[in-house]
Amino acid sequence: MPIFNLMFFALIGASIDLESFSSQTLTYVLVYVVVRSVGKYYGTYIGCRFTGLDKKITATVPKLMLPQAELAAIETIIVANTLGNVPESQSLVATVVPALIIFQLGGAYLSEKTLQRWKSWVTGEEHAYQSDIPAGKEMALEYLIEDRVMKFSPTSKIDAINQMAKLLKEKKIIPETEIITNAIFERELLATTGIGKGLAIPHCRVGSVDRVIVVASYFEKPIDWNSMDGNPVDLAFMIITPQESPELHLKAISKISKAVRTLDFRKEISLNYGKGEYLFLKEMEGDNV
Repeated sequence: MPIFNLMFFALIGASIDLESFSSQTLTYVLVYVVVRSVGKYYGTYIGCRFTGLDKKITATVPKLMLPQAELAAIETIIVANTLGNVPESQSLVATVVPALIIFQLGGAYLSEKTLQRWKSWVTGEEHAYQSDIPAGKEMALEYLIEDRVMKFSPTSKIDAINQMAKLLKEKKIIPETEIITNAIFERELLATTGIGKGLAIPHCRVGSVDRVIVVASYFEKPIDWNSMDGNPVDLAFMIITPQESPELHLKAISKISKAVRTLDFRKEISLNYGKGEYLFLKEMEGDNV
């Protein structure tokens, strides 16, 4: 957390005389940040390429190296204390410490986003979002969604997830909503399931279901989902799969992602959500999904 990063500088005795902080000092700070960033990033990147590491590792590790500034901060304080109360000492601290604070705060945010992306890679979800994983007839849209199509106005992401889970309980598909909501909220902590273009695919694997279950929801008013592209969400598909079937889980994500990319789901769900028979899903699917 950023607050702990700032506490580190306080614990090592770092301080800055703001009265002596000038535009020239600011220039030194910016130059230090740029040079250090370029050196750390490309130094790590070249090392990864030279050792033949996986492309995803090569794209991830350099970003994780940027906030590593603790040793530099300690060395700066030691040198400043050794020099004593002289202009050079004050200039050194005024240049390096603010730059390292920028690294620690900005780097912490960048590291969090990078690790979330790495988690997505590890679980295979990003591949499922972007690729077409082959699936059989049991993954047909009308089978996955059946009559679980909703149209409502949630106040938040949490409210939307709770209402979709409530529908499953009302239809006696799950015994308690907490089983689903807790699993989905835990997944949301790892990385957002708002994949962009107004679409969210909250999902989880639980032991209380024996097949893939999907709830399709159209929101009358878009809501914030902390999406990858920053846009609000007006269409969400909650996907629940058996705990012991990770491959089935990825197939379901891929199926829904492809359907939304190729079909006008927003319009169809808005027009058809209240019908008893959801044949429009089968008609929409055709031979393209």
